[in-house]
This record gives sequence, structure tokens and C-alpha cells, in this order.
Amino acid sequence: MSLCKLCRIKIKTTSEDSTTCTDDIFLDDYCCNCAKENGWIHFDKMGCGHCKKRIEQQKEISEMSLSDVKNLFKSMQLPKAAEGVESGGIDGKTLLDLYRDASLHDLFVAPSPDGLGLTQIQFKGRFMSEMKRRLGPPVIQTSS
Repeated sequence: MSLCKLCRIKIKTTSEDSTTCTDDIFLDDYCCNCAKENGWIHFDKMGCGHCKKRIEQQKEISEMSLSDVKNLFKSMQLPKAAEGVESGGIDGKTLLDLYRDASLHDLFVAPSPDGLGLTQIQFKGRFMSEMKRRLGPPVIQTSS
């Protein structure tokens, strides 16, 4: 087993874990999803089901309205963050961008209206674990 060079999810395994790429094809140490983003043209025919599911989840989240994002946080038992979503105008695309950019993660714990007002425990224990379950780990990138 190894880790994808870009998103760091586990690859080359048959796990049912949604954070694991089950690809059996040699892709130069990339999961199916990252290989697709870097030009792999055989994803539709040969990509693993787990990576395809991650792409669908990303699409669903990116298309969420502000109201949908509020409901997502409420479903995670994070009502205070739902207030921050309202004051910050956070839609699905914005939420996905914040999740993917490690340098912006402090906005999740900053108090509203400058952030979502989560505690570190809520952010790391509940929000991040739920997002990883849905999408896999974020591609750790930083703003330039």
C-alpha cells in the first residue's frame, strides 16, 4: 500500500473505506481521481468506484446553495457554524475551496462573522472527519 502523491489517500488496496482508492492499475503513485485531474484519459472506463464516488460527492457539495450548506452543518450537529455560513455567505463551492486549502482552515475556527466559529475539536473531530468520509482527504494546498 502507498499514498497518492497529490491527495495522500491510500492506494493499491481493496478496502471498502471511502478514503481509499482501490485502483489496481499502475498510475505512477496517483489515485484515479488525481490521475484524471492530471490528464489520465481512461478514468471513465478504468477508474475505481471509490474515486468516482469522491468526484460525485465533490460535485454535489460544489453545487450546494447557502441554505444547503447551513443544513449540512446542522446535520453534523454544528448549529453555530450554520450561523457563520449565513453571515459569511458560504455556498458549496466556497466550502469546498476552504476545505481544500490548508492555509484557510483557520477560518473554520475563527469567530463569526470572520469565520464559522467552530472549536478545534469540532473542526478536527467532526467537520474534517465527515468531509474526509465524503470526499477523501483534502488535497493539501496553500494559497499563493
